[in-house]
Amino acid sequence: MNGMDRKTKALIALVPVVLVVMVAMYAVSANAQSYVRPTLAQTSFQLPQNFAGGYANGPILRKGSLMQPSNRLVQTAGFTVGQTFTVTSTQGRWRALGVQGQNGTASGTITFTVTGKFSKGYSLSISGNFALNGVGSYTISSGSAQMGPFGQALSGQGVSSGGPFLIQAQAYGNFAGAQASVSLDFTQGTTEYAVTLRGSVQG
Repeated sequence: MNGMDRKTKALIALVPVVLVVMVAMYAVSANAQSYVRPTLAQTSFQLPQNFAGGYANGPILRKGSLMQPSNRLVQTAGFTVGQTFTVTSTQGRWRALGVQGQNGTASGTITFTVTGKFSKGYSLSISGNFALNGVGSYTISSGSAQMGPFGQALSGQGVSSGGPFLIQAQAYGNFAGAQASVSLDFTQGTTEYAVTLRGSVQG
C-alpha cells in the first residue's frame, strides 16, 4: 500500500503541471486564430513628402541621376556643314590579311568634312593620305562617310592612289575632342591590308 500511495501521490502532483501546459497551449492557439493581418490602410506607413503622385505617375527623376542622364550625355555633336576635323596619327600599325608575318608600322592624316546635317546624323567627305611602312604611301582621291548625331563614330568608303578602302573611325568623346582612332580595310592589287591609326583630332 505504501508503494501504491507513493505512485498515486506522484501522479496527483503532476496533474496541476499538465493542466497549466494545456491552458497555455490553448491560449497560444486562440491568439493565432484570431490574428488578422493589417492592410496597408491600417498601418502607420507614410510615403515621403517628395513622392509626387506615386508610381502610377512614374518615379521622381532628378537631373543628372542614373535614371535620367544629364544633358551632357544626350547632347548632339552640333557640327555644321563645311566644318572639318582631322585625325593625325601618333601611332599606327598595318598587317596583310591572310599572309602570316607581313606587318609593320603605319601613319596618316585623315580629314573629314561635313557635307550634310540631318536629324539622324551627318554626311561627310574624306581626304588625306596614309603610309604603310615597307609597302607604300597613298593619297585619298575621294571618299564619303556617315556619322551619327552624337559625333562619336563614323563609317564609309573611298578610293586611294593605291586602291579602294573601307573606313571606320571612333572618337574618345566626339570628333570635337582630342583623341580618335581610324581603321582602314585597304586593298592594293590582290593584297588586303588592315590599318589602324590612333592620334589627335584637330578641327
